[in-house]
Amino acid sequence: MKRIVLLLVIITSFLMSSVAFAQSQSYLFLISEKGKFGYIDEYGKVVVKPTYDDAEEFSEGLAAVKVGDVWGYINGNGEMDIEPQFEQAWPFSEGLAYTSVRNYGQLEYIDKSGEFAFFPDFDDSQSIVFSPEFSEGLVPIWDNNKKWGYFNNFGQLKIKLAKLEVENALSFSEGLAFIKVNNKWGCIDKDGDIIVKPKFENHTDVSIQYIKFNNVGFSEGMAHVKVKEKWGYINKNGDIVVEPRFDLAYPFSEGLAKVSMDTNRARWGYINNAGQLAIIPKFWDAGNFSEGLAYVRIKGKYGFINKGGKLQVRPQYTWAEDFKNGLARVGLEESKNKWGYIDRAGEWIWKPIN
Repeated sequence: MKRIVLLLVIITSFLMSSVAFAQSQSYLFLISEKGKFGYIDEYGKVVVKPTYDDAEEFSEGLAAVKVGDVWGYINGNGEMDIEPQFEQAWPFSEGLAYTSVRNYGQLEYIDKSGEFAFFPDFDDSQSIVFSPEFSEGLVPIWDNNKKWGYFNNFGQLKIKLAKLEVENALSFSEGLAFIKVNNKWGCIDKDGDIIVKPKFENHTDVSIQYIKFNNVGFSEGMAHVKVKEKWGYINKNGDIVVEPRFDLAYPFSEGLAKVSMDTNRARWGYINNAGQLAIIPKFWDAGNFSEGLAYVRIKGKYGFINKGGKLQVRPQYTWAEDFKNGLARVGLEESKNKWGYIDRAGEWIWKPIN
């Protein structure tokens, strides 16, 4: 009998610790209150009180937070895992974060213990990281000699592109990365071999700067490219699978891609992966589908539609973002510092009060 009781105690303790671990690993959402930043859980419960001067979203269990004029990283319990010391701090990706130490200036990667991982440079020249987050184990790097390459997360230069005279290089997605050569876009694989010959006019309108490149690369087996002033889609062999006929186009997400067929009026709709219009272009602004919904702008306000193009959350917000982990961030004022979170039914989980 004692053995049975002891076994039950052990099992109960294990289950409780497992639940506690799962709770600590659940996603937390960034909030702003009276000029300070903190975090809530998916039920709107404040987990980390708004005490920070600035903050970023959680990534891989850690979030960058600002105390005074330096940044550190907290965990999901609000504990400071990496002490504030950085002048700049990017989100963690594949176990590493790009940072610069105050009064030191050099940008470098750190691991989740806050220890130095590596400084991205090659050929003894200063390097620049335009998109510092790792993707599929690699990150594109550019040096002052106008050479591009890709580093792995051990700090090793895995792909050298010096012979190709590359003008731009983007992150890997689905095994391929877009590069720009002689003002044309094509793709390489992880061996640095050209898989799609650079022949397309454009792949991204994003200018080169210190940002994360969104809406680029392959998604669901296809990528958007520009041919003779129109946008269409190619497969991983570089074959046109959706004829270029759109004025603007974005990657596929959950089987649909947003496109525009009227640049002057910027009306947005959605196509399926066969290139057929699934939702007629009629929205002044639109987002990618995420968790079955996409934000759209109607008569100056934002709401959400489902994949049938029907309104699921009526337009009432001044701005909106994609759903993530069950919630979407929306604004009631033009200011990006006043926002709340809604669920898929449009119910407030966290309503802005400042």
